[in-house]
Amino acid sequence: MRTIYLIRHGKPELPEGERICLGCTDVPLSAQGHQQGEQLAKYFGGIALTGVYSSDMRRGKETAAHIAPQVTTVSGLQELGVGCWEGMSFREIRERYPELYALRGENPAEYIMPGGERPAACRDRALAALHSLLAKTEGDIAVVAHAGVNRLILCELLGRDIKEFLSIPQPYGCINILQTDGEKLTVKQVAIECD
Repeated sequence: MRTIYLIRHGKPELPEGERICLGCTDVPLSAQGHQQGEQLAKYFGGIALTGVYSSDMRRGKETAAHIAPQVTTVSGLQELGVGCWEGMSFREIRERYPELYALRGENPAEYIMPGGERPAACRDRALAALHSLLAKTEGDIAVVAHAGVNRLILCELLGRDIKEFLSIPQPYGCINILQTDGEKLTVKQVAIECD
């Protein structure tokens, strides 16, 4: 039985005081994000990993570097594309796109922002990347990705409707534990925090 530690990156460097819609903008970790990375390093201190993998985005790579000195990037694990909402605060989005924002809240799998990525497409590419990684590796591994990607993977593995994906908690620096017997991938724990 193999264990896959699916991790959300630490808190990125963002403007203070407002939540930002962040997809493909490549930002570094904040000081708090690096502290979360150090907590992850402590958590994995006694765990024998055969590899540490990350999305190709800076916040993922910087988080993974706290866990191991050698990190391999994996395409397909980048965050859900948020189109024209990229970099906007959620306050701005509610003001500029009130109807779409409300519809997305009702069914986030169907109502996407202009130029954004469909959650099902993100789920499919992320799962394909994860299965490809599992086929190329052995032993227990850590994979650092993003809230949207992790939620979509977990939603599928838990057998939940994709419209529920935003309800799966994924705080910065959390760990989700997956296991596989070589055929089936299952979820053992969700959103473990290391503080």
